[in-house]
Parts: sequence; structure tokens; C-alpha cells
Amino acid sequence: GAVSVEAGVEDINDDEVVMAFSVSDTGIGISQDKHSIIFEPFSQADSSTTREYGGTGLGLAITAQLVELMHGRIWVESAPGQGSVFHFSACFGTQQMDRVREAHPAIDTLSGVKTLIVDDNATNRMILDRFLSQWNMNSEAVASGVDALTRLKTNRGERDPIRLIIMDGLMPGMDGFETIDRIRREFQGTWPIIVMLTSSDQPEDEERCRRLGVSGYLRKPVRQEVLLRCIESALGVQSTASSGAASASDTEGMMRDGLKILLAEDNAVNQLVVVLMLERRGHFVTVAHNGQEAVELLEQQSFDVVLMDALMPVLDGYEATIRIRERERGTGRHVPIIALTANAMKGDSDRCLEAGMDGYLAKPVKTDSLLNEIARVLTSLKESSEKDNTNRTELP
Repeated sequence: GAVSVEAGVEDINDDEVVMAFSVSDTGIGISQDKHSIIFEPFSQADSSTTREYGGTGLGLAITAQLVELMHGRIWVESAPGQGSVFHFSACFGTQQMDRVREAHPAIDTLSGVKTLIVDDNATNRMILDRFLSQWNMNSEAVASGVDALTRLKTNRGERDPIRLIIMDGLMPGMDGFETIDRIRREFQGTWPIIVMLTSSDQPEDEERCRRLGVSGYLRKPVRQEVLLRCIESALGVQSTASSGAASASDTEGMMRDGLKILLAEDNAVNQLVVVLMLERRGHFVTVAHNGQEAVELLEQQSFDVVLMDALMPVLDGYEATIRIRERERGTGRHVPIIALTANAMKGDSDRCLEAGMDGYLAKPVKTDSLLNEIARVLTSLKESSEKDNTNRTELP
């Protein structure tokens, strides 16, 4: 048997593109009279499937809801014994170079900059090469640290020097850190500017990058906009008009670059909807299925924001928040926590604030409301922190 996936452009204009996807399999097939009911919750084409293979019959129902949210449609072509082809479409916004230039007036200065991509993963090399080509940068790619050193040596005799290296941190054999150390020792102060990309979440990695003289450090997956800003900063390109250290401006930058968000939510449909809302805006979401998982994840990783469902099994959102605040006490840390609750009764917001939450949203949550509340909470906490720092500075 086999499963194949195909994707293509169905329609495109200045503002959006409609993508068409198909997923084909060589399975048992589905009879015509079951084509519509399989997209309904808790329905399967054959009830014996549940007994033999498990499953709840929710997968296609959830998929249909997601496709609808993306202004598309979903359908199936199938017959018993002939396999199935599931089709769906989805609408995406397009990125116009005019808009990119508005946000990055100096982007044309990147044109022709010779860049070496170092990554052992072929897909990552392809994606990065496409990103750079859209900014008219002159890029080439190698698959290892050894190949990078070899290419830098051959570049010595060329007219066009390699000015920038985009280095993967985790590679077999010689990893990114060792490669950078070798470059520093072998090229004695004449090495290119280096930006590190890594899927590792180790706090010490950023410090290692500073010691090695790395000019930029980003965690994967990396959005194109975030990479562009990092490259501009590393190369010393002033892309946007300087604005003061206003809290609102800082928050806008964080919202634009992508936040690392922890979502604590036990309902699978709610998880998918909120994750889709946030990831479509470029944020990175980790899901905890209850309050206890949220507490444990916060001990292992750092997050910019926590979205906390109030009512969950094992440990509810209120108690989880209380435990988080207790562990933060005396550390100077305060992770922003926003409550998501199905209750919209008077007094619910007070209970959230008493538990130590910073914001509150009633379900069902709409995208604009969610993003606005995240921005409001981040701005408010930053302003409070700056005020506290000012007061401490002014003390005799």
C-alpha cells in the first residue's frame, strides 16, 4: 500500500492564494453513501473499523472545521476496493515585496550578499535558499561543517567573498559550535558574519554563541520575517526608523517576530483551533493537556505567554497558576498568564486575578480578541517592570 500527498495553486491574486491539496491512499475505499457522513463527529464509514483499529471518528470532523476556518472546502473521491482521494482547499495571504520594503526600507542592500548555508538537512537548505533568493541574496549551501571549512578556503581566492554564514547548530560529526570554533582559529579574525539556527532549547547555547562571536541566534522553526530581521541586524543594516524604547513598540516587535506560547487546554478541538489561530500569525505553540503538564513544562522551558484553560482535569487552571506563582516567588520571574474560560459570569475575572493571572478571555475565543489581549498583557507587564526599575534607581 501507499499514501501520496500533492499540493498546488488553485487560484491567486494580489492579496491571497488558494492552495489545493489531495491525499491519496490504496486502502479499502469508502462506499458512495458514506461520503458525507464521515465528516460528521463520531462517525466512521464502517463501525467495525473502530473495533479493529480504534479511533473515535473525530479526525475528519476536526479537519473539516479547520478547513472551514481557512475558507476552504473538503471532499472525498472513493469506492470500495479502489482506495480514496481526499481533497481540500485552503486560503492563505500572500506576502508582497512592496509590503516587505515598507517594513524593511534597506532590504535592497542585501542584494548580492554572498551567503553560505550550512545544514545537514536537505529540506532546511532548500527552504533557507528560497528565503534568501527572495531578497536577491547570492546563496549556496553545504551539508556539513567539514564542507563549510573547505568552501571557505576555496573562497579565499575568489573576488566575491562570503560575507554571511547561516549555520545549523546540531549536525552529525562536527556540530555548528565546533565548526564556528574551527573557523575562528583557521581564519584568524577574517571570518564572515555568522548567524546560528538551532532546534535545541538549551539555555547555555545562547551564551556559547556570544563567546564564539556569533552575531545572531535563532531557534527553529524560523519564520522568514524573523530571519530577515536577524540578518539585517547581523549585517548592520538599519531597516526601520528608530523609535524609542516605548513598551508598545517593543510589544509590536515581539508579536511580529513570533512568541513562544504555552497553551494549557484539555479539549482537542479547542487545542487545534487556538493553535491554528496563533501559528497562522507566526507564533510557536506548545500544548499542555492539563494544569499539571503546564507546571512541569514551565520548569523545563521558558515561554513568553501562557494561555491557561480554567477548568481542566488533574489540575485546573486556577491551582496551576497558584503553583506557578509560588515557584516564581523570590526569583524575579513572572510569566504572563491569560485565562481562557467557558464561564462569563461576574466574578470569574476576579477569581482569575486572585489566582495570579494577568488577563482573562471568555470562550469562544476570537483571533483578534486573543491577539489584542496578549499584546495588552505584555505591554502592561513591561510598563510595570520599567516603572519598578525607575523607582528603584531613584531611591537614595
